[in-house]
Formats: sequence, structure tokens, C-alpha cells
Amino acid sequence: MNLPGSSECARLDLMDFSSVREFARKQKSELSALEKNSDPKEVLASRGVKLLVNNAGVMGVAMGADGEDHHLRANHLGPFLLTRLMIPAMAPASRIVNVSSRAHFKGSIAFDQDGHIQGTPSWWWPAYARSKLCNVLMTAELRRRLPVLKEDASSKCQPGICVYGVSPGPVATSLFRYFPWWMQWLLQPLLPLFRTPTQGAESSMFAATSQTLEGRSVLFIHDNKHVEASAQGRDTELATKLWAETSRLVGLGSEEDKQQGYF
Repeated sequence: MNLPGSSECARLDLMDFSSVREFARKQKSELSALEKNSDPKEVLASRGVKLLVNNAGVMGVAMGADGEDHHLRANHLGPFLLTRLMIPAMAPASRIVNVSSRAHFKGSIAFDQDGHIQGTPSWWWPAYARSKLCNVLMTAELRRRLPVLKEDASSKCQPGICVYGVSPGPVATSLFRYFPWWMQWLLQPLLPLFRTPTQGAESSMFAATSQTLEGRSVLFIHDNKHVEASAQGRDTELATKLWAETSRLVGLGSEEDKQQGYF
């Protein structure tokens, strides 16, 4: 298939917050350069980011030497920071797609009296499931904070940002590369039953492009259909607590939100 246009690759390591910040800085600096000789609103509408898909993730990784949960860092903290930093550079009527998983139904999260996340799972599966639950809770809070229609300075409603959480289903990709050899060996006979990468991308493509979703956000999509998320995934109090704690962990504060004016 020959598609018009061009593409450009840039380095981004979700495990490295400085890499995430540098990536976002470059995107915003490109917009700033264009705004010098043009109306900033017109530049944002024509050259702003129209789609952000948080798809990268890990599964089956070991805990860090310092006990850090690498599932949480790669699957939630990194994408959260990237999203927060990219929102000011996003065009009107743009979309954010957070790739979660039905594994979030098995995930759980709790906070202590100081609002910090309690406990670090000792096995990779509950750690992975918790990180996927965080994806759903992040989607829920973004839906609350980012109106699909927002009022501009002239009191006219302008298209805002729509947010979607999706589940790709079981997909035969390199996601299992961190499994021990014996688990990969046991998995081999089952891989033909999994979806191909192209099939696994269908839900993300649906959320990113479907006109049926225009003007509305959806918390959780599976097989291109709206599916009710888990009870914890729909818990607004948990979503608010996770937002505050994640902001602290990645080095962002509520005052920064207010100063940038996008919440």
C-alpha cells in the first residue's frame, strides 16, 4: 500500500523520564518556531499533534535491583508523563489512545494514608495487571479533565481532546520476550491462536480513526466495542488519587497544570 506523506522517527525511552521530557521538548519547540510568524491557534490547528497512541509496554520483566516495579514505570509512569507534556501541543479535535488490556480486571491498587501506592508485587503477573489497571484509571481521569468541547476566549465551543482506552486482545508480538525460556517454550504451541500484530492493532486504529467515536471519549474498548471496565477501573476516587501520586512520581505538580491552562 502506497500512502502519501512522510514519516520521521525520534528516540523515546519510556523508562527514562529525561528521554520523555526531551522528546516532548523537541515537539513543542517545533511548534514554537512556527508560531513566531503565524497565529499560534492556526499553527496548533494545522501542525499540532492530532493523535497520541500510548502503545509501548513490557510484560514479564523482573523487578529493578532497587525493588522498583518496571511494569509500572514502563507501562504507566512513562506514558503518563509523555501524555501530560504533549497535551499543550495537541490540536483541536485530537485523540489520545491508551492501550490497556483485559488483564486490568485482575489488577488492583491501593494507597496509604499519605496517598502513595501501597506495596510492590513480588511476581510479574499482578505487577503487569496493576499497570494495565493504571492505564484505565489514567484514561478515566483524562476523560474527566479534558472536555471534548471547550470554551475559548470568545465563549465559543471548540473541539477539545477525546480519550480512549483499548484492549488489543492476545497478540503474537515480542511482548513475551522477557519470559523465561521454559515459559516461551510452553507458549509456542498457543501462538497460532493469538491475533497477528495487524489484527491486534485493530482496536487502536478504531479508537484513533472511527467517525462513530467523534466528539466523545470511551473508557474501555475491546473488539471495537465499548466494554465496561472493571469496578476499580471505574472508581473516580482511585483515578484521582492515582493522578496525584503519578504526578509526584514523575515530577509534575498541579500548579503546572494550572499554569499551562489545559486543565
